[in-house]
Amino acid sequence: MVAKVLPHGSTPPWDDNLGMMALFHLTQYEQDPALKGLYLESVARYRSALKDDPNPFFQFVNKVLRPDAEVHPGTLDWLRKYEVPRQKRTIKPRYPEDAPGIEAETEGSPHSFLRGYWMGRHYGFIGEED
Repeated sequence: MVAKVLPHGSTPPWDDNLGMMALFHLTQYEQDPALKGLYLESVARYRSALKDDPNPFFQFVNKVLRPDAEVHPGTLDWLRKYEVPRQKRTIKPRYPEDAPGIEAETEGSPHSFLRGYWMGRHYGFIGEED
């Protein structure tokens, strides 16, 4: 109920993602107006802390729940410039000690892009041409 009482950057980003997902779904299904109002207050706290974050998921959740809200102007650019995170590293086997390292590249999950993009498409914030 008292979500996002710490400033942006002081908690891991997955906490913000999980909190916003939970609040979004709670507000969609809550029948009690008093409880829904409390959930919306928590969304407003998130909005205050994340207002400068162009992440489409945060922006679109806020817009769905507060239709009069402005979407960060950099949101569509965030999607257009998104790159799947990649990391190169050398893995060194323990045995034998003189074994050469193995170069590896890992690719992260594009879930941040997919969640934001499809939410934007579903709610009409992003058109087919975007």
